[in-house]
Amino acid sequence: MLNNNSILYYELQKTGCTYVRSILLSDKNNGFIEDGKYNGYTQLAQDIKYQFDSLLKVGNIRNP
Repeated sequence: MLNNNSILYYELQKTGCTYVRSILLSDKNNGFIEDGKYNGYTQLAQDIKYQFDSLLKVGNIRNP
């Protein structure tokens, strides 16, 4: 999972998330922080849970 002040990027298995992660982390100006991989809501840090409703949640899906 990656996050910055306004976006929470969920990583779902088998959806190309490793590629998207590398792109998001390659630009140091966007402020994304790594919080593990394939995390769910229960693994979120307490400060992120506090502002969860105000964050934009983004993820990938795969439609074979």
